[in-house]
Amino acid sequence: MSERSAIYKIRWEILVMAISLILIAVAVYAIPNDFSLKMLEQREKQRALEQAAQGQQSSGIGSSIGGGGSSIP
Repeated sequence: MSERSAIYKIRWEILVMAISLILIAVAVYAIPNDFSLKMLEQREKQRALEQAAQGQQSSGIGSSIGGGGSSIP
């Protein structure tokens, strides 16, 4: 009887380890994707802000010079 209970105990331990490994794999797969998406969104926002700032600078400089096409930083 003790051999059978030891086998069941080992099976439960294997099952728990398998479930733990699956959950770890899901977490490792999901977290970096979420992080990389957030990083891409931040980069896009930063680029949009930089382009908006450059657009304001070039339009402000062009109007102050007299409508010249060149933008001088």
